[in-house]
Amino acid sequence: MKLHTFTVKLADLMSCIFHALELISPLFARHHNQVAYISQRICESMGLNEKETLDIALAASLHDIGAISLEQSIDDLRFETEYIHEHSIVGALFLEHFQPLAHLAPLIRYHHIHYTHWQPATWQPGGKIQVPMGSYIIYLADRVSVMLNEGRDVLPQQKKIMDYVRGKRGEAFHPRSVDALLDIMGPEYFLLDTISQSSRDVTARLFRGKTMELDEKTVLSWTRFLSRIVDFRSPINAKHSSGVAASASVLAGL
Repeated sequence: MKLHTFTVKLADLMSCIFHALELISPLFARHHNQVAYISQRICESMGLNEKETLDIALAASLHDIGAISLEQSIDDLRFETEYIHEHSIVGALFLEHFQPLAHLAPLIRYHHIHYTHWQPATWQPGGKIQVPMGSYIIYLADRVSVMLNEGRDVLPQQKKIMDYVRGKRGEAFHPRSVDALLDIMGPEYFLLDTISQSSRDVTARLFRGKTMELDEKTVLSWTRFLSRIVDFRSPINAKHSSGVAASASVLAGL
């Protein structure tokens, strides 16, 4: 049987995720907005092509979905506890099960890996791994976001953030991404733009005019992807959702 194909606006798909995140944790949703915006600006400053920039911005807008499911807090991510890599793995596994975005999984899996002396990072058992450039960009954007204190005047924080990333250049952060960030952080309005971005602003800016082709099977995969993000936060919700889906399936077959 031939499956029907739907053309869907990428901005609409991402809006679904942002709204789900806002319902679960407004703080995480805010953080994702900022990291996506900063990542895109770094990519533009580095001169990356449109596809690379889009993929990295997409991954940045989803980078901590594993932390939400593991019930981690923003403070866990801010201070990079010993379990910092667990949510990266969970988030990557989520994406691997939704084929249209599965290619973004490595960007999320390695987004807390430090850049060390120009060599591929050594983190997982079995030896060295080749960390995608996009992971280093997302990591840098993530650290800038967690350093921002929106309860205080933003502009005086600019020098502190710039000094920090400059001091970690070539150690925690990839040199090229640091140089690109310092270029765009020069104007004072950059941090003001970063904290003023709403989820609607982010989706409009990053994904305007982009579409994705989904068939019926992929649409079903998309709904499962969304449900996992929400339901894994609560085992009770997950059991309830599964039970309702199973009951609906049986009723539909009567």
